[in-house]
Amino acid sequence: ARRTGDAAGTARFVRHRPASLLRHCGATAGSCAGEPAVAGVRYDASQRSSQYVTVRDGTRLAVAVFRPVSAGTPESSPLPVILVHALGQRPRDLDGRITADLGLGELVRRGNVVAWMEPRGFGASFGASTPFLTRQNGRDAADVIEWLARQPWANGKVAMYGLSNLGYIQWLTAAERPAGLIAINCDAPGQRRGINVQVLGQV
Repeated sequence: ARRTGDAAGTARFVRHRPASLLRHCGATAGSCAGEPAVAGVRYDASQRSSQYVTVRDGTRLAVAVFRPVSAGTPESSPLPVILVHALGQRPRDLDGRITADLGLGELVRRGNVVAWMEPRGFGASFGASTPFLTRQNGRDAADVIEWLARQPWANGKVAMYGLSNLGYIQWLTAAERPAGLIAINCDAPGQRRGINVQVLGQV
């Protein structure tokens, strides 16, 4: 909960829905007892495709793309894209615990394309991995964002999403100012010396 005030200046508290990873009943709206489903769901499934994206130094990185499907047909109109960059392998579908906790299936059902990239040296991606995320990972994610923004099923607008290492990579990527990146939504990204980090009240 956080403290706020009304027009008369009277203090009151507003309870916020907890982060999806803390919701024992699931990340999808309506999955908690007594919680109403949120209107706006437009699609009933997703279609997964997987391919390599070649970044500026020639390294090929594996990316899984989940597009919204309605009545068995993928959406043909250009849609916004949400990129997830995680230190792990790409999901096979959006029904697993991690993807469900992140609410990725709901994002697709609401009319977004979700892309999940594997960092260099992880999973099917080529290249050498590092002990943790570096500026190289930020450059890689920036190149993938520019590739995503150019695809025929994308409307040119890409956002990033996630917490912990999924949040930290967003700061590294935003510093590269890739064309097409319009927003980041990071939670608990931590701090590492040598890059700008968030402070109370945003950046």
